[in-house]
Amino acid sequence: SESFADNRAATVVPLLNGFAERWLNAELPAWFNYAFATVEECAPVKKAAMGGGTPDVRPVGKGECLPRMINSKLVADNKAAAFDELWPHNVGTAVKDGCGILAHGIRLATELRPQFALVNLDVLNAHNSLVRAKALERLNACDGLRHLVPAYWAQYAPKSRIYFRGARREVIRAGFDSEEAWRQGCPLAQLGFNVAINPEVKALDAALKAHGGFARFNHDDGYAFGPVDV
Repeated sequence: SESFADNRAATVVPLLNGFAERWLNAELPAWFNYAFATVEECAPVKKAAMGGGTPDVRPVGKGECLPRMINSKLVADNKAAAFDELWPHNVGTAVKDGCGILAHGIRLATELRPQFALVNLDVLNAHNSLVRAKALERLNACDGLRHLVPAYWAQYAPKSRIYFRGARREVIRAGFDSEEAWRQGCPLAQLGFNVAINPEVKALDAALKAHGGFARFNHDDGYAFGPVDV
């Protein structure tokens, strides 16, 4: 909301809007982008290790509340452009409840053509597996989303310093930086990932469509559906 009973709070809104506009348009100095890209890393366990080894974890770079708020608004404002670019091949950021739509569509397809094979695809550690420069090239190639390139560039051109929390919640500087891919936990990551893999998803869909099948994705989780011998 931009309506506040307290006039002191109301005066912050235009200042925040002005800051967000300059940041997302890559108009702030490089030192600021470097500092603002700093993230706190957390690693929730996805699967416990067998025999006391290292568990499978999901590396999440949370970032601060302010950039998350601004980026979330940016993605929400570009829902229509994301739909035009990604639908129907990747439903993740294209529509609301894309996961549910995809699940029902896949179920219907398998019921109509039970003789076809369905292959489930999952990109391991997806958001962290991209090459940033190539992903930015893919974004720049999209007419409807090209205007987002400055926002991605401002946040992903610099390395991101990474910090952890210790057992006593003390701040610990990691011995490495985030240098490639999108930071999982950043609101820009899902849209950026979906755009980056879209040419391959479309190519797979076209190859299967020639045989009556299709390829559909929800972010990094995909389905290839077609004749067994294809």
